[in-house]
Amino acid sequence: MKKEVNHSPVPDFSQTTDANILNLFTAGKGYVAMPIFQRKYREQFKSVRAYLLCRGCDAFGVDDVMQDAWVQFLVRIQAGQFEYRGEGSIFTWFFGIARNTFLKGCRHRSRYTAHFTDFDPTAFQAAALADNAQDEAAFAETVVETLAACLQRQSEKNRRLLLGYVVEGKNYEVLAAELGYFKKVGMRIPSPSTAKQRCYMVKMRLRAEMNRRMHT
Repeated sequence: MKKEVNHSPVPDFSQTTDANILNLFTAGKGYVAMPIFQRKYREQFKSVRAYLLCRGCDAFGVDDVMQDAWVQFLVRIQAGQFEYRGEGSIFTWFFGIARNTFLKGCRHRSRYTAHFTDFDPTAFQAAALADNAQDEAAFAETVVETLAACLQRQSEKNRRLLLGYVVEGKNYEVLAAELGYFKKVGMRIPSPSTAKQRCYMVKMRLRAEMNRRMHT
């Protein structure tokens, strides 16, 4: 019986300097460099996702922005557009790509949805407001006004469901009990799966309404 051999390279997590990571990327070994890069800047990547959430993305939009940013990041490195400026510069560059991808998507491709939380951004929000403070403030005000109008078009029950999950952080079991989503008619047993499905449908409707209003 022929023994199977795994030829997949094992990332060397001891080689974590930006210079080593950059050399792997430019050598076409992104599959090796990627896990090293993501592991080194794990907390910073979380901050990028938090920044996108606080700027108006929902979980779906964050994934779209990050995927587009990764593609641009790899293409630009292969094209030799990155200028190494010491430790941390490669992640700072990636953050700039992610930020610009998000802003461009908001204004030109409808690649955003409305998901506002009480997250209090720190340094990343300050960096994001560097060049486009007035435009971004006006855009954010428009988004908030549009979101409020869209929420008013939802039923009272749908608004309570959405705000309970997004803003108040309640789980589906609690929401099912509060809003009357039960497993069977006549049985007061909460159905978390029903509440989850309903919440998803409401978010999709809100997303479609936001897109329609923002681009008409």
